[in-house]
Amino acid sequence: MDFGSLLLAVAAAWGLLTLLIRRPAARPLFGVYARPGRWYNLKYAAFLLLLQLRRLRRNKDGKAEPAGMGVASRNSPAEMERPQQLPDDRKHPNAVDAVYFNGADQLGNNLIMAASRRQRNLLQCLSILRLRGVGLLEHPSHPDTNFTATEGGGFSKSDMRIECLEPMQTWRLEFDGEMTLLPEAEAEKRRRQLGTTGGGCGGRVRVRAQLTWRALHRQFDFDTDQDSHPLAEAVASEEWSQEMFKRLESVHQTHYEQFGEITGPVYVDDEKVADLKLQGARDHSYGNHRVWSDLYRYGLQYIYLQDRTCIAIGCVSMPNYLSNLVIGFVCTPDGRVSPVRQSDFRLYNEGQDGRPSTDFRIRCLAGGRTYTVQCRAADQAVFCMGTAAEVRIYERFCDFEVNGIRGWGVSEWCYRSSEPWPAWEHAEQSAA
Repeated sequence: MDFGSLLLAVAAAWGLLTLLIRRPAARPLFGVYARPGRWYNLKYAAFLLLLQLRRLRRNKDGKAEPAGMGVASRNSPAEMERPQQLPDDRKHPNAVDAVYFNGADQLGNNLIMAASRRQRNLLQCLSILRLRGVGLLEHPSHPDTNFTATEGGGFSKSDMRIECLEPMQTWRLEFDGEMTLLPEAEAEKRRRQLGTTGGGCGGRVRVRAQLTWRALHRQFDFDTDQDSHPLAEAVASEEWSQEMFKRLESVHQTHYEQFGEITGPVYVDDEKVADLKLQGARDHSYGNHRVWSDLYRYGLQYIYLQDRTCIAIGCVSMPNYLSNLVIGFVCTPDGRVSPVRQSDFRLYNEGQDGRPSTDFRIRCLAGGRTYTVQCRAADQAVFCMGTAAEVRIYERFCDFEVNGIRGWGVSEWCYRSSEPWPAWEHAEQSAA
């Protein structure tokens, strides 16, 4: 019996038991976030056992099984890093192959670059730079991120180049084109909303960035490296059925993240304005299904500390699948990479009104150590993702403090666009 059949058998048995007991499930918080019910402990133990058996079976006989939940998607780093072949779009119209890079330093410089390859020659890209003494620079198309891909272009387009030079070690990040320098009026609105000060002068400028990303730590593959306990907690909190487990299998994406350093010069209107040395994370995701409207919310924090510790901690809510999944890992200066085992970060406690929290705390456990994370957002950029702008994403440039050690990084929060927009943003859109 393969793992999928085993899951369905467990779901069927659970459904029968539920009918016999006839006890209603706990109502989700805000109608979205599943809560542990009467049988949570039993479900948690059962799913945890299934995960362990899947890993043991893979390690013992090496039989091919679908990726995820303890099984890797590819046999080598080179296979994982290259642009993936998208499947037949008639069978999998929502397939995806996406890369993302962020970086920050203690001076307030930041970078976000990303490219998502979709079916029918769609390339979803974003380019954001925040430079001390210059301001916030964004691609002129933002908040729209949809472009037409060029044949054989991989993760690149006419003004942006993202290319792997050495798998899991080195990437090239380049931009050569126009960017919009955030107008002073818009900067003032952002400062009022965040309670901070910052620059912004207005107009379009030509930006040229020639950057190299280099790994600081090994990659963290969520297919194989994620701690089983947060996943078991999330699954056990949901109402079980055969349909629920079928949905979970159908939407799997391979996703891995890696901390690194971005270096290189940036020119604005042919004047060199910065020699960047940024620390941050990158990710690569690929799979047969990514529909942005499946997401209700997520909040992801990527942190680099003065002692060279790197932390990724977040929570994802996809109500049709898992409504409250904690994810993350910690890289310590001695090279260890440990998954987050526990965290008190819950989306319903932060930003549920549609406005991302700008000052909040998270506690998490990884590698046998507890980390207390304090996050304060200093600035942000907002854009949309999806062909119909199904979600809006906030890239927030933040100061962090973890166990008394100062750090910097990026906090990325996503909201489904059908949810209420904050009043200050709604007013801007109405006036546009």
